[in-house]
Amino acid sequence: MSGALFLRREEVEELTGYRMPSRQIRWLREQGIPHWVAADGRPRVPRAAIEGAARRFEPEVEPDFSVLER
Repeated sequence: MSGALFLRREEVEELTGYRMPSRQIRWLREQGIPHWVAADGRPRVPRAAIEGAARRFEPEVEPDFSVLER
């Protein structure tokens, strides 16, 4: 895992499946992924937005109610 604040260009390309910045931006918008468009026209995706999204899909652990039956 990188300590960088934003995804690298290659990571944005891998995430979106597109090389063209305009297509990447459109895909990010459609998916509701937070990003900024920099002065060079390329999207900047905060790493925390992607890492946080991955954690949202982890299964939640159910509490063990069997300990209350004593």
